[in-house]
Amino acid sequence: MKSIACLLLAASAVHGLRLSAEEKVDLEAKLHGSLEDGEIDDELLRFATTQKIVDELNEQHTGAVFSTDNQFALMTEDEFAAFVKGSFQHEAPKRQLRGDNVQLALTPAQQEATGVDWTTNKCMSPVRSQGSCGSCWSFAAVGAVEAAHCLVTGSLVDFSEQQLVSCASSCQNCQKTKVSVGKSVDIQGESALQSALDKQPVTVVVEASNNVWRNYKSGVVQSCPGAQSDHAVIAVGYGTKDGQQHFKIKNSWGTGWGEQGYMYLKRGGGGKGMCNVAELPSYPSMTALPSCGVCRQLASFYSFTCAIIDNVLSCIPRAYL
Repeated sequence: MKSIACLLLAASAVHGLRLSAEEKVDLEAKLHGSLEDGEIDDELLRFATTQKIVDELNEQHTGAVFSTDNQFALMTEDEFAAFVKGSFQHEAPKRQLRGDNVQLALTPAQQEATGVDWTTNKCMSPVRSQGSCGSCWSFAAVGAVEAAHCLVTGSLVDFSEQQLVSCASSCQNCQKTKVSVGKSVDIQGESALQSALDKQPVTVVVEASNNVWRNYKSGVVQSCPGAQSDHAVIAVGYGTKDGQQHFKIKNSWGTGWGEQGYMYLKRGGGGKGMCNVAELPSYPSMTALPSCGVCRQLASFYSFTCAIIDNVLSCIPRAYL
């Protein structure tokens, strides 16, 4: 059997790592396991690679904290990217946005605004975990419509992401329930997003298949790699944290990720916003009349097809039409 020194040297050459005996013991403890002398398994190397990335992130990013304390620590970068992207297909809306729906830079009044946090409202459902399901759009859509329906009716109804995914191809076996939301409203820009958040939670698309999102633990993220959007989440507020203006994001990776399932992105940077958060937000309009038009509007945005039942009913308890 090769000595531990030889295996560590080989690992260093392949992964760019050099583990001391102390680091090895520390990593074994974090993995909640033990390795026999002279053996380094794949999990240890994966974790060590992630730890190295986390150390670099914490050196490069001020205002945010990154950690291996999440469910992605043993994934490679390619595996994590595949998990995030899943079935996500983002296309620009087929209809042109109205001029008043495009509001890019924050106004002076918006920069001075105290803030909004929908997570303290009774209409905010708990953070969910999509698990291995790649349909992030269903979690974002369901969360937004749950909140909008609750704000209209005063009742928080638990809709189903899974049945929404099933309804993307057929609604024949779905139960029906009326939802008090109207058509989807597409907007663009940080100013438009903040204005919408004054009224309700908003679905947003972001670039998340990167190490910043994978290893985020707390604080305000102030830089992203700058790639295409590949993940749908919910913007649930805005404000100032530790002196940094932010948008508050509700993810669908469970409470073990980030700040109990939430993330803070820098607000006020202009353009598409931090990690593309202001590229193309969307929210269901609120109406006292039951409607299912949201699904039809979101179909072009999330690139799925949903059958409309009788044009007045949603697809199930826990679905987004």
